[in-house]
Amino acid sequence: MRRVEGASKVTGRLEFTEDQPMLGLAYVGLVTSYAPSADIRSVDSSAAVALPGVIAVFTARDLGLAEEGPDAPLANVRVSHVGQPVAAVVAETPQAATDGVELVDVEYEPLPAATEVAEALGDDAPRVLPESAAASEEAAVHGAGGGSATADADSRPRNVTSRMEVRRGDAGAALAASAVVVSGSYRMARVHQAFLEPHVVTAASAPDGSVTVWSPTQGTGAVVDSVAGSLGISPAQVRVVSMPVGGGFGGRSRCWSRWRRTSPAPCAGRFASR
Repeated sequence: MRRVEGASKVTGRLEFTEDQPMLGLAYVGLVTSYAPSADIRSVDSSAAVALPGVIAVFTARDLGLAEEGPDAPLANVRVSHVGQPVAAVVAETPQAATDGVELVDVEYEPLPAATEVAEALGDDAPRVLPESAAASEEAAVHGAGGGSATADADSRPRNVTSRMEVRRGDAGAALAASAVVVSGSYRMARVHQAFLEPHVVTAASAPDGSVTVWSPTQGTGAVVDSVAGSLGISPAQVRVVSMPVGGGFGGRSRCWSRWRRTSPAPCAGRFASR
């Protein structure tokens, strides 16, 4: 069965969020962490703010965001992985936003980090996520929440948020009867979904406090809840327009702005005020 949008995608005629013309746009670049685990001591944005074309620089505290963990729009007091957004630079052009990001100085106090799976499973391993963020719904979206998050909490390693067991056949007997058993450890480079479209979300505010979000999302309900929660407004004040998706693969389940962590590289957002 041919996809309805297949022809327009492969011929380059399909218009994605970035192709949508809007007046009065501001552009957002993200300052991301180079530390795998650290407390945020200070954020000095003075040089960035002084740059021509930069409108403002915001941290989680500036925006009154208290959420922690991988679902937080911006890290508040701690980062838990390399690439986690710490501050947002709002500028008149994408180029000014990119240049402004380079001028923001973030001071970190490094914390012990678990960078190997086997290490993270140890009883004395550093906690990867803050305890309050351990039961992240992001994990459930990607198939990591199929088991109980609370029933066996005492028997699970501290960095395991849930456990699910699938049994089929007798693996031990099969291995014992095998002529050769090969085992090893393997490393691979970081992998990311190969979306056809750029990582862009557009949002526009209205005088009555409502907001419209144009997003390549596969979960409009989750976007409504996330935006309303972050902005402290009613879900009824949030309108989400689902834009064409160039690829999903789990990365478009709740894409409402590039403040949501879906990529190892900094991404951009577009905002307009009406």
